[in-house]
Amino acid sequence: MRRLLCQVCGAAADHTGDGVLWLLRDKGERWPEDMLVSEPPICLPCVHLAVRACPALRKGHILLRAKSFELYGVDGLRYRAANPYPVPIDHHIVAFTDPVIRWTLASKLVREVADFSVLSL
Repeated sequence: MRRLLCQVCGAAADHTGDGVLWLLRDKGERWPEDMLVSEPPICLPCVHLAVRACPALRKGHILLRAKSFELYGVDGLRYRAANPYPVPIDHHIVAFTDPVIRWTLASKLVREVADFSVLSL
């Protein structure tokens, strides 16, 4: 995710003057102007393979090309202080600027994707 490598093959993700390519699950919602994603981008040759192989993407997907994709924070398990050991509270996305990140065990890196256009396969 940090190096913008394809989520399927690990090669460089598709990148043009219009931005980087992302293939995401379609949750049936209206897509906001900017959103948080924990899925890495994808290269063009792997798009059809991913849609065929991934059960979540077969239920619905969206292909988009984003010009802005800044690192935002982490997706992980948040803890709170307890005796004798910290206790897990919940699983959520935490911004790098949020002080509770010290109490978060990260599982995924998160980017804020913005200035994107939706494409068709």
